[in-house]
Amino acid sequence: MTNNKQQTAVDDFWFEIGDIFRYTVDIDTGIRLLKAYERAKINEREHLIKAHGIQFDYSHSQIDPKKITGEDYYNETYGGGEQ
Repeated sequence: MTNNKQQTAVDDFWFEIGDIFRYTVDIDTGIRLLKAYERAKINEREHLIKAHGIQFDYSHSQIDPKKITGEDYYNETYGGGEQ
């Protein structure tokens, strides 16, 4: 099964920094980095949802368009459910 979800900029940054700091930081610094990552993920999620807003997809039907909220967009694009 293929995962076609995109990575957010915060995820990209986290994986890059993880490779750099994997063996060079102490446990306290690692915990602080992880907490900063988790806060950034929450903020990024909220910004992406707010930026998308509510849109309508007319490709299915002109009579009954599908309403796509910012949360729907985030979940479909980035996997959602993560906070």
